[in-house]
Amino acid sequence: MPRIRRTPEEARAEILRAASEVVREVGPAGLRIQEVARRAGMGHSTLLHHFGSRDALLKALTTRSLHTARESLLRGLVELASAQSEDLPGAIHGLFQRVQSDDFGRLVAWLMMSGHVGELELPDLNVIVEAMNQWRDVRFGLRDTSEDGFDTRAMLYHLAVIAVGESIAGEAIAKRLGIDFEDGGSPSYHRWFGENIVRGLELETATREDGE
Repeated sequence: MPRIRRTPEEARAEILRAASEVVREVGPAGLRIQEVARRAGMGHSTLLHHFGSRDALLKALTTRSLHTARESLLRGLVELASAQSEDLPGAIHGLFQRVQSDDFGRLVAWLMMSGHVGELELPDLNVIVEAMNQWRDVRFGLRDTSEDGFDTRAMLYHLAVIAVGESIAGEAIAKRLGIDFEDGGSPSYHRWFGENIVRGLELETATREDGE
């Protein structure tokens, strides 16, 4: 096989792409350096030169997945802001699918179980909180009111916890409960969750208007 010349950045990107492919097939526990190197078209020693160890590769892959999920969520919030009111629950389903991209739920679970989660380079989520606040403001005339209203940070926390848990055990639980499940989660549950978010925001809007 002819040797492929890559810059360090290109080599790292190709390794992460190959590692993501392997994790998607066998999970973090099944990731093997030799297999990732083979799929990336490079030697075992070259891969270790860029990442040092299997654990370091998994942490780098998880960090990349979290940053990708954050950017994808921001794009989803733009779509949510432009959705018609009756389509908001469906748009929230789209948010779930975006958050669960790149198997980040399973990767985060692996980090937690291996004791490495504290070493993870977490993305800044404040920009998502502000984007959610803007959506609330445009759609319902509401800003974040953590003390006496619908807390944006709590909503984001709820979304993230559900998305991570669903990506790990959602399919198995859904089968036992007879709930539909597909790649990206349960559309019926996401719609139910979205309807309740919208209902809560509408109730808060009405409550404030009655109090004025």
